[in-house]
Amino acid sequence: MAPRKAKPAEPVKMVAPPPKPEKSSIDMQVKKLTADLKKHRAELSRMKAMEGQLIKKHENLKDIYAREAQKMERDRELRQKKHDNKMKKLRADTMKAKQELDKIKNQLIEDNVEQKLTEERRNLVKLKMRKLAAARRLVGQDVKRNGGEPLDWQCCEICMEPFNQERRPKVLKCGHTLCVICCQGMLKEQKIACPMDQAPTEVTEAVTTLPDNIVVLELCL
Repeated sequence: MAPRKAKPAEPVKMVAPPPKPEKSSIDMQVKKLTADLKKHRAELSRMKAMEGQLIKKHENLKDIYAREAQKMERDRELRQKKHDNKMKKLRADTMKAKQELDKIKNQLIEDNVEQKLTEERRNLVKLKMRKLAAARRLVGQDVKRNGGEPLDWQCCEICMEPFNQERRPKVLKCGHTLCVICCQGMLKEQKIACPMDQAPTEVTEAVTTLPDNIVVLELCL
């Protein structure tokens, strides 16, 4: 069998390079890119300016809020101070009112006690005067029964003269009663020796300063 004949090689087709753009088209693209770049730059500047305004506004608001907070704190402190002063004054007024009330209560108690004491003293004086009057009546009756002569105890144990304003009854330290005239006569070196028991009675001042026998004094004078 006869061999096949080889096909002749096809000629290589040459691809033509793309046509170069025209110069005017390149300029237009450059202009467009330049315009876009300017636009983006303008937008970026606008955004930065807006950001700066927002930051400034934010800082201003922070200052406003800070000042407002300070003002609120000062107002709160002022209100608290006024409240504290008011409470302090209220406590002081309350304490003063309590002291005045206690003073009034104490005064009422004192007045009531003083009034009761005064009434009691008056009653005691009246009772004493009634008893003294009754005792004087009894003594008067005894004097009548004695023939109108003073009773023994109504007279000085030394001179036997009845006690009176001139011969006031004086009590010695031993308890015996002598008239002031006899006491004066027995005074030696600021001492009186009782004639009944020889008990000494010191007299640093006048004899008249010796204590009176109140019972005898009231029933004799």
